[in-house]
Amino acid sequence: MVPQTGERVWRSAFGTHAAMGFGNAILLTGDVEKYASTWRGVLDAVNANSKEENGQTLYPHVYGAFTGSGDEPKWDQYTAVPYNQGADELFFWTQNPADLTWAGESRWRDFLAGGDAGYPVDRLSDTLERLRDLVDEMRHREFTNPTTRLSDVTPQPRPRFRRSGFALSTLCPPFLWL
Repeated sequence: MVPQTGERVWRSAFGTHAAMGFGNAILLTGDVEKYASTWRGVLDAVNANSKEENGQTLYPHVYGAFTGSGDEPKWDQYTAVPYNQGADELFFWTQNPADLTWAGESRWRDFLAGGDAGYPVDRLSDTLERLRDLVDEMRHREFTNPTTRLSDVTPQPRPRFRRSGFALSTLCPPFLWL
């Protein structure tokens, strides 16, 4: 719950952290199929709880109940985008095109497949522009303070280069990002 507004918000990190854990298990054991099939099952199970609304398929992104609410656990945060946390990682682990079922479009994968030759230049330009914006923001923006930030959220804005860098996106698959 946001203390300033009383609004209920979900902050589930399960998908990102769990996929990283499965990637680590694959690296440690070498058993790709055991861990890939488990994560494939998670993606299939979550997306199996989709619903139709106004002729559009909506997919859940979280399950549970708010702590202390007394509500029954339920699927929530439905969007038109399938739940796909770890879908790219699943494909990188197995290299099986069937594992792209839940993954969205990706210029990175198109580039690796021999298409989208302009991707590296576009990505480098975008990353440099983002870097300029972040540096400018660090110089001119007032950061949050302890009375205006939530206790479970990293203070923002904070430069976050780990997942946005050109080198990371072109040199290694997402499951190796630290």
